[in-house]
Amino acid sequence: MIRDYVFHDFTRSFCSKCHELCDAKIIIKNGSAFLLKNCLTHGEEIEVFEEDASYIEWQQRAGVVVRPPTEEFPCRLRILRDRRAGS
Repeated sequence: MIRDYVFHDFTRSFCSKCHELCDAKIIIKNGSAFLLKNCLTHGEEIEVFEEDASYIEWQQRAGVVVRPPTEEFPCRLRILRDRRAGS
């Protein structure tokens, strides 16, 4: 199967219809990053994650860890970005 995108990472996201947590892939396509979500109820959907995919590559080089929030760390993404920025 030939795909028209490059796989970047796995993550979790919320379905835009039922708002349930679902598996997602971060993909790079045409210079932008997208979330390719797979809801068990509503199937596959795609959403813009970052208009400029070079930002995703910068995060990876800078060591910024982007992971979904957990019950223990509901604001994990913001905490890690703030820590990296020196806040």
